[in-house]
Amino acid sequence: VADVPETQPVRVDGAHGSAIVTRRGATVQAFRNACAHQGLPLDRATIDADGTLVCPWHGFRFDCATGECLTAPQAQLEPLECRVEDGVVHVRIA
Repeated sequence: VADVPETQPVRVDGAHGSAIVTRRGATVQAFRNACAHQGLPLDRATIDADGTLVCPWHGFRFDCATGECLTAPQAQLEPLECRVEDGVVHVRIA
């Protein structure tokens, strides 16, 4: 958890694809590493002070807590199961 900054997502790769992990305070979320707009990777996105992830490609904005797209309500990030155990983030990329 300590390696996940609040200002940028962290990329996690697995056998079934790539995910991004975001953190806001003690809350950690994981999403598939694909923008809901055009499927481009989000691991170079930035996260604003209000917890909004901003896509580096076209500026689409997503709520880090829910994955909801604030730019186009029909587009939403795909959440992935994650948990924190002893300070380590575990993500299920399926």
